Amino acid sequence: MKLANEKTNSITLVSLLGACTRILKIRLGKCIHSHIVTNGIELHVELETTLLGIPIGLIDAGSEYFEKMVSIYNIRPTMEHYGCMVDMFGRAGELEEAYDIIRSMSIEPNSLILRSSISACKHHGHIPCAKENIKKILLKIEPDLGSNYVLTSSLSYLFGYCSDVNGLRSAMRAKGIKKHPGSSWVQSPGSSSEGNS
Repeated sequence: MKLANEKTNSITLVSLLGACTRILKIRLGKCIHSHIVTNGIELHVELETTLLGIPIGLIDAGSEYFEKMVSIYNIRPTMEHYGCMVDMFGRAGELEEAYDIIRSMSIEPNSLILRSSISACKHHGHIPCAKENIKKILLKIEPDLGSNYVLTSSLSYLFGYCSDVNGLRSAMRAKGIKKHPGSSWVQSPGSSSEGNS
């Protein structure tokens, strides 16, 4: 359509996005989404629903591959497999499913998996695992990493657990732990230096 200099409409975009979802061409779906945003195309119910279908298609496919890996091919999941599943569910807001993966692991989860789950909880504003408190498990596994304290503290603050926040900050001070600022090489227009966060 671009080559023919034709303008896209929402009906065409719904069809294209649906095809991308069916054949799992997510990168192309993201390009189409970018086209929608940059060209100010009005979102309506059908188009929004189709856009949502793209991550759902990936989740279904990822779950199916994980299941087949275990049940058909008898491949024992590694930490990396579990980490991919937790990250996939967490990014999609399927926090209960992410936590179910952690609970069903045949090995002890590592700090990357726990941080991924906690970050997803913070991002989506929901803690499915409040009773078992994976924050404490994370701090037990890596007690000297400042970013773990900051992450768990900000999650506690978000959900109104102020005593947890104060306790975590006190523990950081008592242990002399500091969080080092993150950095990025993202370049904004007119700038060429490294940025800190």
